[in-house]
Amino acid sequence: MKVNEWGERVRGTLSESGRTALRQAAELPVVIERAQARRCYAQMLMERGGAGDQEEARALLAEATAIYRRMGMQKCVEKAEAMLPESA
Repeated sequence: MKVNEWGERVRGTLSESGRTALRQAAELPVVIERAQARRCYAQMLMERGGAGDQEEARALLAEATAIYRRMGMQKCVEKAEAMLPESA
């Protein structure tokens, strides 16, 4: 397997893992996990840098920020906002 093929396989697996984490967090009664899953998945998307990843990361971070705000977690709001990718 070529390095590029391996990299694409790993990226696909990470993406599916992120989506699974979002689904699982939605089912938990602990609201903070919903925000944390969105923030972590957004970070992975930004690092991956694939087509559409920046836009999806921006949406996930906006959702995480809204949850953090409702919970009064200002430091987490600031961290999530600092992660926002620059507009293209």
